[in-house]
Amino acid sequence: MFILVAGVFLVGVLLLFLVRVQRGLLGLILAGIAAALMVYWLREIRQMMKKELGPGQTAKKWNYDILEGKDTVTFVAEVPGPVENIKVELREGSLTIFGGDGFKKKVSIPKGLSLIDISYVNGVLNVRLSRAKETREDNP
Repeated sequence: MFILVAGVFLVGVLLLFLVRVQRGLLGLILAGIAAALMVYWLREIRQMMKKELGPGQTAKKWNYDILEGKDTVTFVAEVPGPVENIKVELREGSLTIFGGDGFKKKVSIPKGLSLIDISYVNGVLNVRLSRAKETREDNP
């Protein structure tokens, strides 16, 4: 990205130098073209940056894992912070995770779970869930 910005800047400086050399009407035309090109490329760069760093970071693959034990299910995921923005909603068969920068993801989980513990350390969310007694008997 830096190389692209530096390249656009160098082209602008080069065209400005040509304006000094040419002077007159041709110099003004070249200066106008240089200014228009710089504005165009700066807008393109800004749009590209917005796409790459947009809210929620939806284009980036989300890393999470569900670890199922006999009595518990543990959900571990990378979630953007800060810790004040981390929120977990447990509904029958789904877990919804909220984080910083508009982050929101919904994950399907086994039914019949209740929340035991939530911890968030260094960008990693750890949610421990307990199986209901009826579910424990179904899964020996």
